[in-house]
Amino acid sequence: MDRFLDATAELLEDRPFEEISVQDIVRRAGRSVGSFYGRFRDKDGVLLALAERVHRRRLALAREMFATSRWEGRSTAELLRTIGVVASELFSEPKNLNLALLGRAVSPGPFRELLVECLSEFVALWSEVILSRSKDLPFDEPEAEVRWAVTILLALSLDAVLLGSWQFCVSDASSSGERHAAPEALLGRLLCLDCRD
Repeated sequence: MDRFLDATAELLEDRPFEEISVQDIVRRAGRSVGSFYGRFRDKDGVLLALAERVHRRRLALAREMFATSRWEGRSTAELLRTIGVVASELFSEPKNLNLALLGRAVSPGPFRELLVECLSEFVALWSEVILSRSKDLPFDEPEAEVRWAVTILLALSLDAVLLGSWQFCVSDASSSGERHAAPEALLGRLLCLDCRD
């Protein structure tokens, strides 16, 4: 199965999923069409399996990167900056895979379920690490505000994939030329925090 997933990932580097055929995938994988259909019902089946693999890898890295213990002794501004970097990159690569996933997540089914699962896990993970800094937050009961801010950040990261830019959401932050400046500034504003040290 990995050969088909790797082949699909390689093909997605060069062109959109809609332009890739099962024949392209099996040729790149060095396998037969029969072995493809022995593992996947159709082309969307390999796309879903690849998206699940990418999601598992992203989540494993994020769990390591945002473990609460890792942030002890570090500033809240640094945490928000790091979340901004990750948010700006989260759905940017592999772009053709993410565009295909988002296009299919519009309708109910396994693609939407995977996207909802992915977003829910990032909301929980980032909310937990931000809430570990509750003394820095200007809210009496910050749980709802933090979850709301992180949810908006992730929704806008998906929009950025579709539109190709974060500049629409926090235009004054994009002047720094850093791709993550807009999501970092947005999160700081939503949490009523200054992101600068």
